[in-house]
Amino acid sequence: MDGLLTIIRNASVVTQHAVKQTDIWIQNGKIVRTHPDTLRREWSSGQARVEIDASDYYILPGFLQVMKAHSLHYRPTQSYVQQIQMLVEQGITTFIDTIKIGKWMDKSQCMYQLSPHYNSPLDYAVRIEIMASECHYDRIRQLIKQGFRLIQIVVCTVEEVHRINWNSLYPLLLQERVSLHLHILGETISQEDRQIIIEAWLQYCHYGKIRTCINENQTKDVINEAISFYHLQPVGKLEEKQKEHGWILKHLRNWYLHHSLYASIKELTVPSQFWARGQAERILSLTVRLASTNVAKLAGCYPVKGSLLPGADADLLFLKKDKWLTNHSISTMLNLSEVCNPVRVMSKGVFIYQNGTHHSTIGAGKHLRPLRPYNYAM
Repeated sequence: MDGLLTIIRNASVVTQHAVKQTDIWIQNGKIVRTHPDTLRREWSSGQARVEIDASDYYILPGFLQVMKAHSLHYRPTQSYVQQIQMLVEQGITTFIDTIKIGKWMDKSQCMYQLSPHYNSPLDYAVRIEIMASECHYDRIRQLIKQGFRLIQIVVCTVEEVHRINWNSLYPLLLQERVSLHLHILGETISQEDRQIIIEAWLQYCHYGKIRTCINENQTKDVINEAISFYHLQPVGKLEEKQKEHGWILKHLRNWYLHHSLYASIKELTVPSQFWARGQAERILSLTVRLASTNVAKLAGCYPVKGSLLPGADADLLFLKKDKWLTNHSISTMLNLSEVCNPVRVMSKGVFIYQNGTHHSTIGAGKHLRPLRPYNYAM
């Protein structure tokens, strides 16, 4: 094997279901082996290697963040890089940007919208946003030819959902494995009207077996477990916190159940009472599942991102064990972005953040494609 070999020893690796003790072998930016060494290994004198003792750390896969439209655009290079560095400090090593395009834009104009990300130190995926009036066969086929598989549809009324010619779209969406996301535009739309739009959208998507993501919190359960593979929604924004905490309790009691949910690390909160119940490491695994693994599956870049499996990109977070298990009050709500701050962040096998200092390289990030959002259940 070529390239510098990095071995992380005595790591407490956090997966979406467990914490296990193992060693991580990294070469050429990829994880090549995850297994504890039980025998001494003889090394050739010409093989360069670095060994890191991680006995004081939890090792997590890097978090992924779904960005809103234009949240990173129209910034000078220095401001853009500073914004990315803020994400890195929160443990985010990959982001999914939402790029809004107009119906007048041709292929070159659409691709030009990606130009700010040429300065990105992190890998990124792209979700295209169009209005509901543009959601027709020719427009979707054009976006597919340009390599996009995540398309967000902006809807203002339920009539716009019904006006979409779904029957003409179903064969194209299924053949090309395109994921349609729903964004309801308008702060003045009532919660009842939003719910009507969501129910109509889900009926069309579930009938055609189209994987969809709802960027809204639902007030009632409108689907069953048999078809939940095709539907994802965010957690962490619920107005009624008791619902969110009840879901966490259900998840902790039924650890291997299917839950088609994802979360932003910046918005995920957990009541500190779970720490008193000895669930600290399970909450850490739950955080990995919601903010890393499931987001990678949503974007279609799992298991390259969102996992610590052989063949995955070596995007790692080093979280101090003593900072995770202490320094919190049992009477407060815990924002996981405050207690999950990593002291070291590795992107593709290279440390880009260590002890408050950034070492990232402008332009080191790449556009992730092709995306496969249908390949894995949550």
